[in-house]
Amino acid sequence: MWALLRRVLLLGTRLFFSLGLLLLLGHCAPIESDRVEVDMPDLDAETAGVFLQLRRPGSRLEIRADLVHEYSKEQKAMATGNVRLEFFDGSGQPGVALSAQRMHLYHQDGAIDAVADVLLQASDSVTVYADSLRWEPESQRIVIPGALRIELADGAEKGRGLETDLSADAWVLNDVEGRWEWDGETVAIWADRERSQRVEGGVQVRYELVQLHVENMQLNSPLAHWIPDLRQLSLDGGVEGIDSSGNFSAQQIDIDMQEDLLRARGHIRVRRGAVLLEANEWIEEWSKRHSAVRGDPARYARGARSVEARNLMYARDAESIDARGAVLFAEGARRLAASTMVYDHRAEELVASGGVSMAGSEWKGILRADSLYFNLHKESGVLLGHPYLRSIEENDLHLSADSMHFDMNARTIEGVGQYQLTSGSVRVDAQRGRYAAVDNQVVFVGSVFLREIAADTLAKYQIESDSMTVQLADGVATEVYARGSFRGRVVMSTGNATSWLAGSRGIVALEDDQLSAVTVERDADVTYRHILKDQVSRFRGDEMVLHFNTGGLQQVHVEGGAVLESRLVRAAGDIAINSVEGEEMDIYFADGLLVRVEVGPKAEGTYLPQEDAP
Repeated sequence: MWALLRRVLLLGTRLFFSLGLLLLLGHCAPIESDRVEVDMPDLDAETAGVFLQLRRPGSRLEIRADLVHEYSKEQKAMATGNVRLEFFDGSGQPGVALSAQRMHLYHQDGAIDAVADVLLQASDSVTVYADSLRWEPESQRIVIPGALRIELADGAEKGRGLETDLSADAWVLNDVEGRWEWDGETVAIWADRERSQRVEGGVQVRYELVQLHVENMQLNSPLAHWIPDLRQLSLDGGVEGIDSSGNFSAQQIDIDMQEDLLRARGHIRVRRGAVLLEANEWIEEWSKRHSAVRGDPARYARGARSVEARNLMYARDAESIDARGAVLFAEGARRLAASTMVYDHRAEELVASGGVSMAGSEWKGILRADSLYFNLHKESGVLLGHPYLRSIEENDLHLSADSMHFDMNARTIEGVGQYQLTSGSVRVDAQRGRYAAVDNQVVFVGSVFLREIAADTLAKYQIESDSMTVQLADGVATEVYARGSFRGRVVMSTGNATSWLAGSRGIVALEDDQLSAVTVERDADVTYRHILKDQVSRFRGDEMVLHFNTGGLQQVHVEGGAVLESRLVRAAGDIAINSVEGEEMDIYFADGLLVRVEVGPKAEGTYLPQEDAP
């Protein structure tokens, strides 16, 4: 009996050297053991019903087994039958508990190998199953080198090469395959490596080189953080994913499965069928099937059309984009900018507001307004809120109205309410009008008023009519055709002379942005007055052409029933009253004064020339 007791004590001495050793045989009280120098024979022995308490600074290990075999030559002992190990910290708080079919205790380094049906109980919610396990007392590490399975509160994992300590509050696992389930939801995980940590209420897991199946998504990432209790997943380092709607990539993605919410940041690219989203930030609401992206700018693209903005909301079911902040819509050479925009792809409609501008090749200019409606299929729309067209060329063509309707196929812009054109020195105002870029014409209707607005021109004209057509050449007004109740006046900027014009229709010709001729048709009636010389002349006929140059009125040509009536003040102070009629008539002026009249082929009346006029 003593020999057997000595051999068991020697087992404790060889295992833990100067550690305290307690031995319980059957139901005997534990015995304290100090280091003992004994001469043991090299014979194996067996001990049944063993209970050991092994102490180290800051920890305690309790071992139970049905039978212990001692192998002196190999310097080890083997425990079999209901083998159980329990670890405690320095304050006596329990750590992990271990059970196995058998256990090897090595005297030389104090290591322990548990073999066959190994079960490691880390907590109420963490249990590990393996074929083998090693305890390394010097490093205070528990190592499972081979395959294992971990069962947790809401999931299970498989892997190899687990490492942890006595508390099992943190562990490392390799070749991980896991599955987490709750309320019908599932997260499947494959990773090269896992680092887990127990926290209050559960665990937090860090996966390296990970692939996940979440909801209907497959995700690949260099790094993932998983908090099962909160149902929160965070991936970082460059994430790629595939779901039922397409594929996506980002630098970082956070998923909250309780809120059905995905948040992503950095180099985002989302493909949803034919739709491409690019941004710096992305929020996906699975229940609403909405994708919100933010960037500088964020970009939506589908076919030849794209929308850029600081914020984009893409509704997949409605196939619409709500864009806000520095919005830019593009299609081919066409560009449309605004503060906010809603693009409906299915209806092919676009509504924009806030500093709207649209550029394209249709008008060689930029359309601007406060708001816009655009039917992309018909290529037509409406501009509201101070709309106008400004040419991008040097001619400075400018069209404005209270509202504008544009047709890009026909290349027309129709304006209603205060329709106005300015081109160089020409300005036209009307109630409504229509610009046809293909014809280089602008038609004005309703109280049309033509005027010259430049400050440096000699002849200032103002003409009214029921309707007018302005002919353009490269955006510059060259001729104005007036129809219906033509009336107006031409005033020399020196104030010396004024012409009043009236007729049923007329033509204003411009050259180098200066007035060159005015044609008055149908009951033409012109009154000309030189104010300084008190000279007044009136011309009438079926048609009349007034020619101007930088010196003012130069010639008047009258055709059909021509009549001249003039009042001339001669040098001697007498007044000459002239009245001449003919089929055709040419009246000539010099320095603003009437100097000669040519009448033919037949002439009637009296004419006293102002020959002695200074």
